[in-house]
Amino acid sequence: MHKRAAAAVFLLLAASSAAQAFACKLSPDGTSVLVKTGNPYPKETSCTVNCRFVVPGGTETISCTQKIPGGAADWYVCIRPAAGKNYGALAGGDENCVKP
Repeated sequence: MHKRAAAAVFLLLAASSAAQAFACKLSPDGTSVLVKTGNPYPKETSCTVNCRFVVPGGTETISCTQKIPGGAADWYVCIRPAAGKNYGALAGGDENCVKP
């Protein structure tokens, strides 16, 4: 299995039980980082998703926080410009959602 695919599967399986699986990935053209999650609760909740990507010399963390509507799936938490950074493979991540 390709390393990026394996990392994505790991993140989907390891996501916190406080919300649905989160996803961190580069846009197809590599100019942005896309961060998504879901909210299994019927009420709006605040979620923070941290994504770590390999960059030359180490890792870079992108952190996004947003209120996610109740019952939402595949909600964009944020879209961040890559700002010239050379993001490589996904190195891990975590999610924390406040139970409403």
